[in-house]
Amino acid sequence: MIGDQLPAELDIAEHLGIARGTVRAALKELESQGLLSAGRGTGRVVCATPDAEPADPPVSPAAGQVLRETVVFARIPCPPVANNGMLVERAIFDAFAERGNPVLTVHLPSADDVSIQRLIDGRPVGVIAPHAVVSDAICWKILQKIEAAGIPVVVQGDGEKLSNFSRVISDHRAGIQLLVNFLIERGVKRPVQIRTHGLSNDLPYWGAARYDGFLEDASKLDPRVINDQHDTFAGGEDSRDADTFNHRVRLMAGLLVEQLTGPEPADALLFDTDHLCLYAAAAVRRFGLVPNRDVLLVGYDNYWSTSPLRRYEPAVVDATIEKDETAAGRALADLLLERISDFGDRKLHVRPPHLVTSPIAATPAFHQTT
Repeated sequence: MIGDQLPAELDIAEHLGIARGTVRAALKELESQGLLSAGRGTGRVVCATPDAEPADPPVSPAAGQVLRETVVFARIPCPPVANNGMLVERAIFDAFAERGNPVLTVHLPSADDVSIQRLIDGRPVGVIAPHAVVSDAICWKILQKIEAAGIPVVVQGDGEKLSNFSRVISDHRAGIQLLVNFLIERGVKRPVQIRTHGLSNDLPYWGAARYDGFLEDASKLDPRVINDQHDTFAGGEDSRDADTFNHRVRLMAGLLVEQLTGPEPADALLFDTDHLCLYAAAAVRRFGLVPNRDVLLVGYDNYWSTSPLRRYEPAVVDATIEKDETAAGRALADLLLERISDFGDRKLHVRPPHLVTSPIAATPAFHQTT
């Protein structure tokens, strides 16, 4: 029972018929677990049971000071994909290394209530969460709890549910305008936007921003839209073998068949993200067409050149939008420091996009199929 005093080590050893050293080691282990306490001249006393919550170990003043100087980076480990999320993370770590702040990486979905409360009680400098984290419902609730406790939280992403946080976002609407202007300058007449998140129940904020302006900005042309009804290509950048890649190429060809074989075939294909242009390039060849000559391939994010799909498709992307993820990571770090000095003021930092074109796109014109 809690409060009971244990017999002496020698008495326990003789009762169990074991060496006194073995008894001492076992009792020391129970002390380290917080189940026993030992005082000079009083022997050992039961202070907890295995079924009870053990007492929290005391935090030294030095350890507490380190935590108060620490920035928490909330992270969800993702499978290998062709995006530049690691650039955001590296920029954040570099920014705080220059300032002398340690960065603690925390996997939020696996953190229980006790761990989160201990984190809050430690009063870190603040928390930074990239967009992969804030899109997770569990993580979002945890971030709300941390912010409500008076610890500043800065997130990468937009949307109504994130309005209570300070945010760094990319201007996706402006990015679509840049792409459409590029198509107009290149003499495109019939662009098609392929929406791989078109029918999702929970359309990501960036998808909505990239979709909403296309038809309006391309109103001078003959714009069309294809919705990937089964979200076949949403997140599908990690084809791990040639068979999977070719299977998706056939699916892409099925999406494009009416757009590429009709009396007025598309002369440009615009995708949510540019690694999908590599599936499209392989699909275009199945119709006897040449990518970048008969059909321009346009995307977003500037991921395509580092995509694992390059193992199977050598085509380049004519134009894409660079969001500058390194600058976004720096902006997240700067914004967190602003929140520290002015916690009550929610801040929004909008990152301007810029257009990136391939050398092929610099040619005066391309052959348009009639």
